[in-house]
Amino acid sequence: MFVTNKEFSQVLKTIRDVTSEHPNYQGFVEEMEEGWYQYRFHINDDPNREVYVAVQVLHLVA
Repeated sequence: MFVTNKEFSQVLKTIRDVTSEHPNYQGFVEEMEEGWYQYRFHINDDPNREVYVAVQVLHLVA
């Protein structure tokens, strides 16, 4: 994700806070570095089918 918000820290906090609220969320895997998070989710309608999702956030300043 490319973020242009001046308050980049708030964007990162929001990602960390709300990701676990997703109905398919299964768990946090690791934080590779600031703004790069890995999570486990399951596929819709199949809780036994697990997928890994990486979220990488880059701060763009103009």
